[in-house]
Amino acid sequence: MKLLSPELVLSQLAMPEIVFGNAKWINGVLAVGVVLGLLTILTYARSSKIRRVPLGLRVVAFTTRVLGIALLLACLLDPMGTSQRPKPQANLFAVVVDNSQSMDVLLQNKTMDTSESKTSINTTNINTPFLADDSDWSRKLADDFRVRKYRFSNNLESTDSLQETVNSGTGSDVYRSLESIRDRYQGQPLAGVLLVTDGMSTDSRPDGWIEKLSYPIYPVHIAGGSGSSKSIRDIRIASVTTRQSDFEAAPVTIQASLSHRGFAGESVIVDLIDSDKKVQESKTLKLGNDDDLASVEFRFRPENSGVQGYQLVVRRTAVHGDENISTQGELKPDAKPVVDLEEATFGNNARYQVVDRGRGPYKILYFAGRPNWEFKFLKRALDEDDEIKLTSLIRIANKQPKFNFRESKVDSSNPLFSGFEDISDDEKQKYDEPVFVRMGVTEAGQLKLGFPKQAEELFEYSAIILDDLEPEFLSQADQSLIRQFVTLRGGSLLVLGGTESMRGKGFQDSILSQMLPFYGDETFRSKAMNDSIATGTDTSSVADSRAFRYQLTREGWLQPFLRLADNESSEKDRLRTMPSFEVINPLTKIKPGASVLAEAIVGVSAGANVNNTPETLPVLITQRFGKGRSSAFTIGDMWRWGLHKPVGLSNEKDADSSPLAQSWRQMVRWLISDVPHPIEMRLVQTPSQNLSSNRKSFHLQIDAKDVDFKVVDNANVQVTVVSPSGKTVVCRAEPSRQSVGTYEATFVGDAEGVYSATAEVTSGSGSELGSAQVGWAYEPLASEYQSLGENTAFLELLASESGGEVINSDDLDRFVAKLPTRKAPVVETRIYQLWHQSWVLVLALGCLSIEWGIRRRYGLA
Repeated sequence: MKLLSPELVLSQLAMPEIVFGNAKWINGVLAVGVVLGLLTILTYARSSKIRRVPLGLRVVAFTTRVLGIALLLACLLDPMGTSQRPKPQANLFAVVVDNSQSMDVLLQNKTMDTSESKTSINTTNINTPFLADDSDWSRKLADDFRVRKYRFSNNLESTDSLQETVNSGTGSDVYRSLESIRDRYQGQPLAGVLLVTDGMSTDSRPDGWIEKLSYPIYPVHIAGGSGSSKSIRDIRIASVTTRQSDFEAAPVTIQASLSHRGFAGESVIVDLIDSDKKVQESKTLKLGNDDDLASVEFRFRPENSGVQGYQLVVRRTAVHGDENISTQGELKPDAKPVVDLEEATFGNNARYQVVDRGRGPYKILYFAGRPNWEFKFLKRALDEDDEIKLTSLIRIANKQPKFNFRESKVDSSNPLFSGFEDISDDEKQKYDEPVFVRMGVTEAGQLKLGFPKQAEELFEYSAIILDDLEPEFLSQADQSLIRQFVTLRGGSLLVLGGTESMRGKGFQDSILSQMLPFYGDETFRSKAMNDSIATGTDTSSVADSRAFRYQLTREGWLQPFLRLADNESSEKDRLRTMPSFEVINPLTKIKPGASVLAEAIVGVSAGANVNNTPETLPVLITQRFGKGRSSAFTIGDMWRWGLHKPVGLSNEKDADSSPLAQSWRQMVRWLISDVPHPIEMRLVQTPSQNLSSNRKSFHLQIDAKDVDFKVVDNANVQVTVVSPSGKTVVCRAEPSRQSVGTYEATFVGDAEGVYSATAEVTSGSGSELGSAQVGWAYEPLASEYQSLGENTAFLELLASESGGEVINSDDLDRFVAKLPTRKAPVVETRIYQLWHQSWVLVLALGCLSIEWGIRRRYGLA
């Protein structure tokens, strides 16, 4: 190959891809060309027969003659053409093949007859001739490029051969695999990526992905006609949601949406299977048109507490034959599903769900200023809930006087009434205290001194209920401790209405008022007292004693814990049948950010129609406060509902059931629903880059706090993980580098199903701090089989955004042959002499022949 000198490069003419080896002869060649041009003009001008030729043909003849002479003269300058092409073996080219199970379904649908058995569709080695190592396109590609071969599913892995690819991966992380290719060859001459995939990506598109990409992508279109998604017949569970509501006994609702292709009008059975392989319930559905969603709902109450796993399975016929079901209704360990030859895959016919029933009982502190009927119904309701432990502190008498007149017949049980002669000072002080009744205590000294004085004692509760208690009774220290309970511990505070609650200037100036979701009114207490003194009535009649009716606000209708019936119409009937109430704390000034969930219509009785806009007062107000929640319930005679027994309600289970009891239980469960525990554990799902495609790492984080809810930085955390097969793995969690009091552990799992993990935390001194439990479902095929077939739109998007193009699998030979004409990072310049090219001589002779033919046609010399 002849190299160009700088002088020859500078002598290039207008076309930069053509250079002249004898550029120094250009003046002589131009002179000869001018002379020959003039002679041609004279020849045409002096010919007497030239007028026989039409003007158009004369122009053509003259032009072709001049062009032919110019081409021949240009050859004297030794013209050389230059072109750039990828330098052989200087550039890299990656061939990346999807190794996921959805590819297996696509290729089977393309290459196999539907009558063949599909008993092992997830491990079938599909014959793909275009991926053979000895194919023509593969050999040609290796001649010009350094080829790197990869397989990917959840992770990218290098391979020496693609023809033995077994589609067994549980995901198609297209974006992450292409990013991994980019990172591996950063700064290296990567000419492009040939991507063989169905386009059903299971990972999300990263931000700025295209801006960071530096190579073209050439997706391969595999399916053709038979492999398209429309030709694949399949039934799948599209989505599953689990809701643990605040309804009575906290029932669990699992709702699933089914989709299909090719089974319109057929019936399917959906089974709900628990962790013991027992079919709890089955429902039959009729499928609609293709891609239409059919919904099924299971509502049940798990028998056990803690983390539990459930599985939903959809089948066209009896997936579990009679021979596979025991007499107790349990699935036998060796049971095998019935093979359905018409369905493309069974990988999307089952989904797992985790139900966390908690591990109560959750402790509630009830503090009342006097005995009342409200406590009777509240205690009776919570006694029926095994998850709630109510501890009550009820004041039955105010402080006693220290002195009294001596009498001859006085009870000797109180020495103060008999004098001080034999009583110490410490003994005297304890008789100057209010008298409390403690109920629900678990230890002899619990609440012995009244309201808890230490954070350790108060923080063991999840919620505090204050009932008919004047704020002046609680000291500043007590109220500050309650504030810490809500803001730091994250507990819930509920203040109930009554004669002494939420009233007067003392309340308005208190810490308690700062926490609650409304502004106090200092005139309310004094006005009520003045009215009662003037009229001689009892102070128990609160300022507003008109009858009023309870109803939900628009926002309250969205809260499940406030609804007792199964549907809206039944709930409206229930509200209409509620009795009217007569005692309420009339609050009007609601704080910004607070929500009013229930209200009272003042001046109407139960069941009355309200034509005009009635006066309303808030009943249930709530707000977030610090890490917790503060709420107020302003009705002071809710017990009236307990004396009223409506009939015909759909939610009543038996004659002893009470809507009031159900309402109290649901409200208390709402209070404790998001209260944090001292030990909290969560799952952070981070797929490992270093593990094989059929395994995944699960990252667990544990937050440890002591009884004062202060972080513990020297704890010992032991994590026990139970896999779906029942295998137990014990590991130690290490302190996190990012957060004090957080501990981390990583577990590697490969089995599909429900996992559970339990963390046992002890302090540095060895004392137990508590435990936590978390569960999760690992179902990699859920995303893999969400769609079947080939996503041609996704493939075209990848190609257009990266500067590549979609290639049919039958056109790979043609594509590889054209690669040398495409851009590449490393190219070489090729130089060839144009006058050695046959087309130059043919063109020159052709031009002269055209001119000669025209002249002969009209008899010219």
